Amino acid sequence: MRAQWLEFRRSPTFKQGLGINILLGFLGVYMLINALVVGFAASFIIAEYYPEQDIIHKFGGLFASYLAIDLVVRYLIQKFPVISITKYLTLNIKKLSLIRYLLVRSIFNFYNLLPLFVIIPFFFIQVLPDMTAAGSIMWLLTMLCLIYLNHFISFWLYIKSFKQPVVTYIIIAVLLVLILAEYKGWLSISGFLSDVMVNIYSTALVSIPFLVLTAIISIVYRVLRDSTYLEDHQKSNAKFASATIGLPFLTKGSKVSQLIQLEINMIWRNKRAKLFLIMSLALVPYVLLWLEDIKESIFFLIISSLFMTGSFMLNYGQLIFSWNSQHFNLLMTHKIELEDYILAKYYLLAASCIILYFISLPLAFIDSLILWSNSCIVFYCVGVVTFIYIWLGIYFSKRIDANASGFFNYEGFSIAHFIVMIPIIVIPILIHLPFSLLGYDHFGLVILAAIGIAGILCHKLLVRQVVKALQKKKYKLVNAFSSTT
Repeated sequence: MRAQWLEFRRSPTFKQGLGINILLGFLGVYMLINALVVGFAASFIIAEYYPEQDIIHKFGGLFASYLAIDLVVRYLIQKFPVISITKYLTLNIKKLSLIRYLLVRSIFNFYNLLPLFVIIPFFFIQVLPDMTAAGSIMWLLTMLCLIYLNHFISFWLYIKSFKQPVVTYIIIAVLLVLILAEYKGWLSISGFLSDVMVNIYSTALVSIPFLVLTAIISIVYRVLRDSTYLEDHQKSNAKFASATIGLPFLTKGSKVSQLIQLEINMIWRNKRAKLFLIMSLALVPYVLLWLEDIKESIFFLIISSLFMTGSFMLNYGQLIFSWNSQHFNLLMTHKIELEDYILAKYYLLAASCIILYFISLPLAFIDSLILWSNSCIVFYCVGVVTFIYIWLGIYFSKRIDANASGFFNYEGFSIAHFIVMIPIIVIPILIHLPFSLLGYDHFGLVILAAIGIAGILCHKLLVRQVVKALQKKKYKLVNAFSSTT
């Protein structure tokens, strides 16, 4: 524990990220206070919205639904201390001690603490007065068991994602579909879970969560034990570094297409870039969550279309040159024309918008207006927004670790990366506004498409202007990418 604290305290990024850590600390306290308020008010909220149902019964179903969402959030955001033990494998420390340390250390985290601020007040206010002493204790132990069961399932998914990522993606996708089905009212999953929870903590089935928890802990323990060999980590890293997506029409094409192939391989090899790709694909069907708002507001429709067709560009494009920061010097010393380099970046971002547009086509069966808006906005994204991000990258790029986790990772970002989102969202709304006031919503979308088409037709000219700017700033970028502090 002391070694981990000293490593964190002496890290060169400690002071750089101190402001963000303080901000996240205040956010965490705020969330805990809200959870505490929910815990004290849960009985009254359930009684008001579900007057015909038993309060404890309904709370169990809602809590089980929360656990499903919590599992997805844990997998995406929670950091597990697996990699940190590799440096200790050559020391005179028993591997079993290291594994036990990992398991115990992983328990003490914010995600396990947050639900306790809801459960404990509810336990004293509602459960203890309504149930017997033995029943109340079993209810509380069952809830605690489910929290830690969720924790270790998430831990297992995290480890599984390194060796069999497809399996974890399928599990997370199924959970997201179930959450969406519950939210839209297609299935009454919370009602089913309420019945399950009652049967668990009020009958002999109460032992099942504890048995499952014991089993999942033993599984995680065995997986960690079998993975604590340096050669396993070396093989894993070698396999990771050689991961490629072979596209013959790119590898055998021009210099631009070869650079695009290199960029695609970089995305596939690095966790942060791959995460942006997965999030972009997941965002398209999740437009169903705010479908009613889209139908009521043309401006909300424009914003939704921007994110549906340009979500990958809006995330990946913000660090357009920073992704190459670790080998930027190598690129600049090779016989690579800057125009080819910029064209490769532009074509990659443009292709991502087009691919996401085709993925969103099935939404036309739900509402044809979504198809019309996406068809216009995709031109605006390809012809306008891509160049905004490329220009931004020339002046505001920093060195990053592309293989670091993407969630709550602000490495490489500055205030300019957040400010630039304002014109990207506001400008199309302002262009569309006069036509919307006159009742010509479709014509406003056509104007946005026309502006985008003009940018696409002039993209070679715009690229040359970008190249001129990059030539002036190239050595500043080299210095920025060479800095490691």
